[in-house]
Amino acid sequence: MNPVEQTALLFRQTAALHRHGRSHLEALTAARAGLPPGPIADRVDRALRTLASGEEGTPTGDALDAVLAGQGDSVDHLDHAAAALDTQLAAEASLNLGRLYLTVLVALPLLVGAAVGWVEPARLTEGDLEGTWTLFTTGTGVLKWLGVPLALGWAAFVRMLPTLSVPGRDHLRRASGLLQGAAEGRVSVALMGSPTELRYFDARRPACGEVQAAVEIAEELILVGHARVHLFRHLAPLVLAMVFFLMSWVTLTLLTVPLASGWGDWFMF
Repeated sequence: MNPVEQTALLFRQTAALHRHGRSHLEALTAARAGLPPGPIADRVDRALRTLASGEEGTPTGDALDAVLAGQGDSVDHLDHAAAALDTQLAAEASLNLGRLYLTVLVALPLLVGAAVGWVEPARLTEGDLEGTWTLFTTGTGVLKWLGVPLALGWAAFVRMLPTLSVPGRDHLRRASGLLQGAAEGRVSVALMGSPTELRYFDARRPACGEVQAAVEIAEELILVGHARVHLFRHLAPLVLAMVFFLMSWVTLTLLTVPLASGWGDWFMF
């Protein structure tokens, strides 16, 4: 469990204990028991010592520090903060998924070319073939030595990309921002990316307030975001498989059809 997941768990457990009538110190002490040793547990321990001594924590603007200090007059903000962290993790997971597929899209042909370069039949190097054969053997000869380094370099480059367009990621990112704002008692209208969302916000705000209206929009964004990521997760491998099999078919065709006998004969098979 990473620090973000630990923080979300702490928020939810603290909120649940508050709802059952526990004081903030009691709720935080009980929630602390479920945390593994680490930075988050250390921060909770320091906050518990501060609360036990009767001192007030210094506001830092950090969501975790605000919870540890007992700031806020409602436990709902704890649930919103936990949901914001969960949605943030989902957005990061979708980004990593996009990086994986983009890496495979380019690295796989390079690795296939390197493999073909090492196992190509001897007849392709006899020098009696011309045109496309020569180009093919030259390419595989280069990839024989550079295919793996290029694939590794591409993987490292994609890994360093700060952002990537992945279906559903923007919805999850905006939902996380709206939920975090709701946890802090504010609403960022800039995170509402469509006129429909703004109209819904304006219609719901008089009835339930800005925070609740933003939470409802965030919940809808989460549903749409997860659906798009789910579709991307299942369709992208199929597309990659089709590309791979197409490449394999072309490669096997070039390896088995004697182009030196003429393009006409090749198309007449």
